[in-house]
Amino acid sequence: HWIDLTQRAVNDICRETELAEGLGCISCGTKTAFAWHAGHYRSTAAAGHLRFTRFNIHLQCDVCNVYKSGNIEAYRTALVERYGEAAVLAL
Repeated sequence: HWIDLTQRAVNDICRETELAEGLGCISCGTKTAFAWHAGHYRSTAAAGHLRFTRFNIHLQCDVCNVYKSGNIEAYRTALVERYGEAAVLAL
């Protein structure tokens, strides 16, 4: 119960912060979406220890997050451009 509530709060903060900064989807770059999600680069199932890590959570459009299963290849490319290869490998 508390993990779910905390996850919702962290996701809201990450999503709303990036929207306020004018950023688009981390994967495809769109700035228009039907719905915005807080997409995890490393899923909570695969890497539960990163579920609240800000560096692992970015603004993602519903198409990339849901219909393209996170669009992980494009997500990774954007992370490397934003933070560098070493930071991404540390995840």
